[in-house]
Amino acid sequence: MAGSTDPVALDKTLSLKDLVLFGVISIFGSGGFNLIGHAIGQGGDYWPLALAGAAALFLGSSKTYEEAFNEFKKNTSESDFLEKYFGTSASYATMISILVFSVFSMATILVLCVRLILPEAAWLTQSFTAVALVTLMGLFSLQGMKANTTLVNVSSGILVFILSTFSLIGFGGAVNGVSSIPAVVPEPSLVQSFLYFFYILAGFDVLMKFSEETKDPSDVPKSFYISNSIAIVFVLGLSLAVVNFTDLKKVKPLERAIGFMLNNVTGANIKGYFSVIAVFFMIITMFVTFLATTRYIFSLGEKYEGIKFMTVLNEHKVPTIPIIATTAVVGATVLINHFGTLVSIADLALGGFLFLVAAAATKAKYEKGETPIVEGLTAAGFVGVFTATALNNMPFIF
Repeated sequence: MAGSTDPVALDKTLSLKDLVLFGVISIFGSGGFNLIGHAIGQGGDYWPLALAGAAALFLGSSKTYEEAFNEFKKNTSESDFLEKYFGTSASYATMISILVFSVFSMATILVLCVRLILPEAAWLTQSFTAVALVTLMGLFSLQGMKANTTLVNVSSGILVFILSTFSLIGFGGAVNGVSSIPAVVPEPSLVQSFLYFFYILAGFDVLMKFSEETKDPSDVPKSFYISNSIAIVFVLGLSLAVVNFTDLKKVKPLERAIGFMLNNVTGANIKGYFSVIAVFFMIITMFVTFLATTRYIFSLGEKYEGIKFMTVLNEHKVPTIPIIATTAVVGATVLINHFGTLVSIADLALGGFLFLVAAAATKAKYEKGETPIVEGLTAAGFVGVFTATALNNMPFIF
């Protein structure tokens, strides 16, 4: 990797606070507001067990990601880790999985946002709007990480304030013994509830891709744990707010559960306005993933001579060609405009590389003569997620 004085090195501008704010908005902004109702509804009275299982899995994944990062301390630590313990083929599989997930998750968020903004518009209008949005992201990302960080941190700060308020409502309702109405669907499924909570909490892995722009490398693994812990507390608080102040049997569709909860708490009809807020945070989440993807591609260019051209930086120290390539690929992918297809592909890719990192961490610990309890359980958990996703065929995750 190029040193800090190398002309092709990325600027080391990110602090622990920046990473945590990036992590929180990446985790929560992509699905928290839309999927809470589904997660609780599927779990019924046992939804806390599903949330606890998903939370434990991501805290375990934080541990395996920490081990991968400590080996290499690079944006590509995931694939480098796999190459060390499972060989080149596993490394390539991880690279492909990461890039596929990044592209298809961004396309999924874009398609969902455009459908919420322009629900009655024709396919051509929706597609043009989605392409325009990703193009604007590409242009703004060229302005440099300092400008990008300001936007993300302000947005994430607003999100944290909103989530803190909602969580206080939820915890306050639980402490004061507000009677809750059982949240059920016709055929509740604890497994399905777990999968919804799993996808709500997914997203901390993007932080690995900012390793080479972080001032203090030791902040990267810290951000894994802190971001996940904050998100878990917020999801619990928000879930309690919904359970204590909303009759989910009267909420249609369930993705509007947060809006209905706010209506009940405030007595004002504000659920429509909240949909706009949710779209805004989804777009910012996609922007964080966009930035992470371009940095990952940049680091692959550092590693492989054949794509060295991916390390070209502009005057703001950002990788120009990866930004152009990511904009073009995501813009082309949104033209699929089929929600189920986009989500299914993103699902498979996400489960794939999270499992591979956990499996490599298990092997690494075993080779050191230690018992890989956390790593092994985490790897097994991702196998379960992968299997359950395929069997349940979830209609959407974001």
